[in-house]
Amino acid sequence: MATDPSDFLGGFYGQYAGAQPSRAIKTAMQGVKRGFIDPFTAAEEFAAKGAAAGWRSGQIERGMRRIQRKPFGMESIERYKSLTPIVTGAYSDLLGRSATDQEVQDLFKRAQASRVSSADPGAFESFMTNQLLTSKEGMASITTPEDIAWQRSRGPMFQGQRGVMTFNPQNVNAVINAMIG
Repeated sequence: MATDPSDFLGGFYGQYAGAQPSRAIKTAMQGVKRGFIDPFTAAEEFAAKGAAAGWRSGQIERGMRRIQRKPFGMESIERYKSLTPIVTGAYSDLLGRSATDQEVQDLFKRAQASRVSSADPGAFESFMTNQLLTSKEGMASITTPEDIAWQRSRGPMFQGQRGVMTFNPQNVNAVINAMIG
């Protein structure tokens, strides 16, 4: 059964036919206030909706100016509180220790500033993993291929200290005796 393209487009544009500019402005401004969308993208979406609904160009322009003047909001830190188990698990898995309360709060503030959605745990976890692994402590805990080659030839390193071997006096005496003969 084939569908008529004009019916499809009519149905597509029909959903905007009953839209009213004041409600569309209010919806766009709420999204900007909560930090879900930036003001310029919200204004463009409002204009597209207005064009599809057949609003007057003056209404569309006034609505766009109102939306663009709205300051871009941020999610509150409290919305990230539910992600605390993810943070504590990542600290223990990646860094081998538990996170302090200050570190958890700092991570939440960085996620808020980077506009990572608290409603998407996957995006937050990816952001957090990147933050932890690129930190000084995280870089020290990653074993690189060069570290593995070094350990194969000289033995295990101290935790977090690249290129450092444990001093063993018996090994030094054995090497001296081997050199002397």
